[in-house]
Amino acid sequence: MSSLERPKLRPVSPRRVEHQGQPFVMLQDLTGAIAQPVLIPIDGFNHIVRHFDGQSTLIEIQGRVLQSTGLFLALGELEGLVNRLDAAMVIEGPTFDAFHQSYRESGRRPAALAGRSYAATVRALRAQLEQFFVD
Repeated sequence: MSSLERPKLRPVSPRRVEHQGQPFVMLQDLTGAIAQPVLIPIDGFNHIVRHFDGQSTLIEIQGRVLQSTGLFLALGELEGLVNRLDAAMVIEGPTFDAFHQSYRESGRRPAALAGRSYAATVRALRAQLEQFFVD
């Protein structure tokens, strides 16, 4: 089980974007577990979220924020952020652990690349595969 006391970002791709005229970091899930990207204000990402390495405690992150910005981030606010990112499955935590466990226990997997890397329908996929083995 993952701990929210030492938050760790999952494999996400951060990208700077503008949203309603403000700079944000958009976190996109590289594994496809979450469909919608998550937007974080750029200062919040640069000063706080980038420290979610799985090694640093919330107290240590709080100290780094104070040292780098001179602003005191209340522990409750930091915990709230961690909980929201856990709920969005951006960090390794109980929400993603439950999703991952459910996925592992399910008997079926959705065809993640159907229609992109191979045919989307059974009939079309059979025809496509047969073409690989035609003399």
